[in-house]
Amino acid sequence: MKRDRKFVPMMQGEYDYFCSIYAIINFLRYRDEITAEHASDLFRLLLLRIEADPEGSVALLATEGLETDELKWVAARAGLYLQEPEPASQLHLPRGQAAIIFFEVTDKGFSVPDHYTFGVAREDGGFDLHDSYGFSNLERTAEAWTVMFDRKKRNACVKSIWREVR
Repeated sequence: MKRDRKFVPMMQGEYDYFCSIYAIINFLRYRDEITAEHASDLFRLLLLRIEADPEGSVALLATEGLETDELKWVAARAGLYLQEPEPASQLHLPRGQAAIIFFEVTDKGFSVPDHYTFGVAREDGGFDLHDSYGFSNLERTAEAWTVMFDRKKRNACVKSIWREVR
């Protein structure tokens, strides 16, 4: 059977909701606390710790993701202690501050609704993202947020931002 259209493979993250785990791991890697080689070990360890908890379920994590109140618990199992999330509208982080960001792409027809990512604050109030799905710059204006994906700006609603407890 001959294809008359270009085949586009599905990406990791289109069917699973492990973005929160990747955000935690990328945060720790950015701080040089773990190497790329140890990241897969930490990934497995976090999944085992989630499954071992009486209220934990890797199957639910994979199919539904983490609720925002669960992120701190999982991050702590990796040795990352986060403050309570802060509304993005009231927050301006200093340049270089690392954070986990929870946002939604609000463009119609976009296949990734809610998403956790890791980013580093810029002077202009935006973030350089180091993202498991391919999002890049998160830009902030007085009225709205946009995120770059596939070389296009997408409208975004930043729901909350977590900083590390210091």
